[in-house]
Amino acid sequence: CCACGGGVATAAPTEYTTDEPTVFETTDEPTVLEVTDAPTDSLPCVDLPSSTGIWVSSTGATCQQYETFEGGLCTPSGDYGPAWNGAWGPFEDWGVDGVDATDACCACGGGVATAAPTEYTTDEPTVFETTDEPTVLEVTDAPTDSLPCVDLPSSTGIWVSSTGATCQQYETFEGGLCTPSGDYGPAWNGAWGTFEDWGVDGVDAT
Repeated sequence: CCACGGGVATAAPTEYTTDEPTVFETTDEPTVLEVTDAPTDSLPCVDLPSSTGIWVSSTGATCQQYETFEGGLCTPSGDYGPAWNGAWGPFEDWGVDGVDATDACCACGGGVATAAPTEYTTDEPTVFETTDEPTVLEVTDAPTDSLPCVDLPSSTGIWVSSTGATCQQYETFEGGLCTPSGDYGPAWNGAWGTFEDWGVDGVDAT
């Protein structure tokens, strides 16, 4: 996460000088951008946060624990998993503020899908005009710390912690779970341990 001192700086603009005019030709081919409705079930899912950070049940169980404990307390379809004891009652009995695991956790059929890409179609051809002015592009060595930062993705889409918290949530939750220098923010609870404890595949928010 850029907000936590991580991410990656985009490439510095490299510019060159030429005395030749820039010539763009007109193409008769229309620019075709088709509308794509990506199926919701193909989009990355993110666990819902709570007002205090990551969602936990009334007994403190996280979404990750619902997914992994002894084969799973729940299933992706929202049913009870093999580890659920019927004597515990329904999921709702363990919810917080009306939100239980089937609402908050992707592993239990809840969570929220990230936004689908939207594309459009136009029948107009793309037209570029010729200019007689030379294109003057000078070499610029931009300092790395002035370059835009991009959060690292994961193999499944946007990076999320082991409990489903996004970089945006690390940045904005109650003043910030982290700082741009990679330190712990005012919202971080020391009882949660270190950032590394909530990383995925060796990658944490920093």
